[in-house]
Amino acid sequence: MAQNLFDLVAQTQPIAAKLRALGREHFIFDHVDEAAQPFVAGLVADKVKQGKKARRVWIVAPTVRSQEQLHNELLNWHPELIFLPEVEIALAENTFADPEVAADRLQALEQVAGSKSALVLLTAASLNDSAPTPEGMRRLTLELACGDAVSLEALISKLSAAGYERVPQVALRGQYAVRGGIVDLFSWQHTLPVRVEFFGDVIESLRFFDLDAQTSVAPSETVSVMLGEAGEARQCTVRDYIKEADLVIDV
Repeated sequence: MAQNLFDLVAQTQPIAAKLRALGREHFIFDHVDEAAQPFVAGLVADKVKQGKKARRVWIVAPTVRSQEQLHNELLNWHPELIFLPEVEIALAENTFADPEVAADRLQALEQVAGSKSALVLLTAASLNDSAPTPEGMRRLTLELACGDAVSLEALISKLSAAGYERVPQVALRGQYAVRGGIVDLFSWQHTLPVRVEFFGDVIESLRFFDLDAQTSVAPSETVSVMLGEAGEARQCTVRDYIKEADLVIDV
């Protein structure tokens, strides 16, 4: 249904003329009501996705409020949308940024860095936020996959060397726990911990699990683990992630 609607609107004038200019020039959709902005942004992103060349699309919202509104609407047409939260600023002394927001940011940046056709939603202020470079994140990241020949002892050694804390049961990021042939670990960039189950010296399964219930939430074929905090990586700004071929939609 959404695709049919996109196609119908894309064939109308003057929208068709605007879409033909994609990638060749800057252009403006005039007089777009706020309620229609998510649809127009989704329409442009859809046309980019249908193109022969893979390109990333960055949708830049003016405020956090508008970012959240756009996010709620855009998910109807683009469930693969990546939401990049703003960096939290401490409003008082001895207060700390929400670790959940920090993890969401790292996970989003990791997805963006690993994709040639990502659709990203962020605020204008986020463009100047500090972020680890893609190369810096890759150097800090350990990739695990089902079927990998990695011994449990080797994984424990890497986690310990990276400063992960061994505990009876994980509760915080930067912790891991061992029970028989199972390693539970909570990486810095994930919102859920992962359970790594071994069969001999081979990773048999990877599952994200709920901290409170300790039950599996979602299986995964691959999982990335950050062997260090993002501040240890070389830094850049979010703006530096935008490549020349990418399309930026300024709402």
